[in-house]
Amino acid sequence: MSKTIDDIMSKTIDMDYSLYLVNGYASSMINKLLNRAFKAQNIDITTEQLTILNSLCKKDSQSQHSLSTNTFKGKGSITRLIDALVKNEYVHRISHPNDRRTNIIKLTSKGSELVEKAKNIIEKYYRKATRGISAKEIEIMQNLAIKMHDNLLNEDNITK
Repeated sequence: MSKTIDDIMSKTIDMDYSLYLVNGYASSMINKLLNRAFKAQNIDITTEQLTILNSLCKKDSQSQHSLSTNTFKGKGSITRLIDALVKNEYVHRISHPNDRRTNIIKLTSKGSELVEKAKNIIEKYYRKATRGISAKEIEIMQNLAIKMHDNLLNEDNITK
C-alpha cells in the first residue's frame, strides 16, 4: 500500500527537515558558493543578476515588466538589478518606441560572454551538488519541482 501525502506530512512536519526549508537551504548554499566562485574568477555578477541575463538569453529584448514576471522579481528588485547590469554594460535599457513609459532590456555581447563564463562555473557546482545522485533521481527531482511549481502557480493565481 502506498503512502498518502498525509502519512508523509505527519512524519516530516519537523520544520528543520520540511521540504521548503531543505530546498531553501540548498538553494541558498548554492547561491552563496556561486557568488564566491564568480568573485574569485573576476566575474562581476551575482546569481540574482544572472537570472535576468538568463531570461534575456532565452528571449532577448524583453520589457522590464516581462523580465519581472518571468523571473519572479518585484518592480523594485528588477529595477535595481537592471541598473547594475546597465552600469556593467551587460544589458542596454532602451525606451519603447511607442510607449515611453516602457523600457526594453536588451542583452549586450559583453553580457552574452559573461553568461558563457558563468555557465562553466555553474556546471562545476552542479556536478558537486549532484555527486552520488543518479540521472534518474535528478530527473525525478526536476519533475517534482516542476509539478510543485505548477501546483502553486495554479493555486494562487500567480502569473508566470
